[in-house]
Amino acid sequence: MTPRWARRSSLGAGDVSGVLLWRRDDNTVFALVNDDDRVAVGEVVKCVFSGILQVADEEEGPQTKRKYKVACVPVGEALVGKVVNFCGIPYLEANTGPIGTDVLYPLLNATPNMEDRESIDSPLLTQVKAIDIVTPLGKGQALQVSGVQGSGKTQLCIQAVMGQRGTGVRCVYAAVGCSKEQLAETLRELEQSGCMEHTTVVVATDDRGLGEQYAAICYAASIAERVRDEGGDSLVVFNTVEALVKLWDSITKSSQVGGDGGEGGEELVEYEGMMISAQAAQRRIFFSSLIQRTARMHKRLKGGSLTGLFVVPGSPAQGRKPQMMDKVAHYKHLTEAQKAKLLRALEH
Repeated sequence: MTPRWARRSSLGAGDVSGVLLWRRDDNTVFALVNDDDRVAVGEVVKCVFSGILQVADEEEGPQTKRKYKVACVPVGEALVGKVVNFCGIPYLEANTGPIGTDVLYPLLNATPNMEDRESIDSPLLTQVKAIDIVTPLGKGQALQVSGVQGSGKTQLCIQAVMGQRGTGVRCVYAAVGCSKEQLAETLRELEQSGCMEHTTVVVATDDRGLGEQYAAICYAASIAERVRDEGGDSLVVFNTVEALVKLWDSITKSSQVGGDGGEGGEELVEYEGMMISAQAAQRRIFFSSLIQRTARMHKRLKGGSLTGLFVVPGSPAQGRKPQMMDKVAHYKHLTEAQKAKLLRALEH
């Protein structure tokens, strides 16, 4: 499922309307409408294209070409030290347009392929011992920060941003889904520590729509990608990925993608030698569209990097092997050979 964001018109101070589209592998299309605070998933949406043309190609056969505008967002140098929404408009500043418009990037940029990536062999020191010693972070890696509520996940990420002072690493902090009080406290810490000199904060508080929160997460990655593509090193902190989880749950409920949730009738597919559910495969594609934007680029592409810290609430999952092995026997879409292969994997 590949996400696409199609805006109705160009970016502007009062123009935040848009439609977020997904085309699934079976060509089913879902839409998330974001019009100020109004969000709808699974409803009928009228999409107007500026042109549709049927093209006959001698080698590939007839193709339908749709002319549309890919939404681009400002990522220019003027954003450093600023607090903005997903359109690049300064937070809490009325009647102002977006800043940093001298450079535009797609809101949903394509993830780098393997040929464009370089091996990760340079550390990104955060000055947080729990990360630098226990789980060292390389430039271009993605690291999940998990923990129950109140365990200090947000503070750890703020300290990681503080640890980049004087290193040349540019930071982007996605303050998504937090309260206005929590946002004020985060900004106070960043300002008092001098971190705003190398940081951009993208805001979508908990009173904003789901579409806007998701767009803010993607926008933070776009800002960091500009730094990466110019040969610099960037660090993006996603203070939560809950908006992605909620968005996926909304799509799943409205489409019943992947079957009945695994009660014996769930379809399983083979993916890179593993047997996983069709829903899990689609879910992996959806989340990887963000996670795999982290990368260290090849030297021929200037060798820049984008490193990501993803905050995920809750304790780590604990699979129970006996229950999982018993469940294999009830999968109706597996051959006996496939079941045996899956059981061998679980045994090890």
